[in-house]
Amino acid sequence: MTDINDFTTRTFVTELPVSTAWRTSKHGQDTGRPMQLDAAAFTGDAIAKYDMENGPVTVIKSGVAVAEKGDLYVPWAPEATDGTEVLAGFINNNQGVIVRGDGAGAKPTASLLIHGIVDATRVPVPAQRDALLARDFKTTASITIVEG
Repeated sequence: MTDINDFTTRTFVTELPVSTAWRTSKHGQDTGRPMQLDAAAFTGDAIAKYDMENGPVTVIKSGVAVAEKGDLYVPWAPEATDGTEVLAGFINNNQGVIVRGDGAGAKPTASLLIHGIVDATRVPVPAQRDALLARDFKTTASITIVEG
């Protein structure tokens, strides 16, 4: 039961922010390919945490570069040697991908940008941004990388 004299302020997000500045045009946006993510593989700068009205959620950010690993997609790791060094594309969902709970075992479906124009300076993961700007990476996507 809530105490009527409890004036504690609660803050929560009612809508997730849209962050698509990494995509410089709509070119390729509407033709994204469906993919399943290994949600537990996304950590650090690739995610954001929010307190929503219905409880906490983790959001895998829009614009995170991904690689294919088996049947799932994981963060692109340009320095790796296990296949995840090959850029498959970018998470194309405008508000990112919502993952409830701890994400263990979660395999959310997302849109994969495989063709388009990406502003590397606005990709949300700094290590990925640096590798894109160096322009020395393997990819299966048809992405044009620009700066600014």
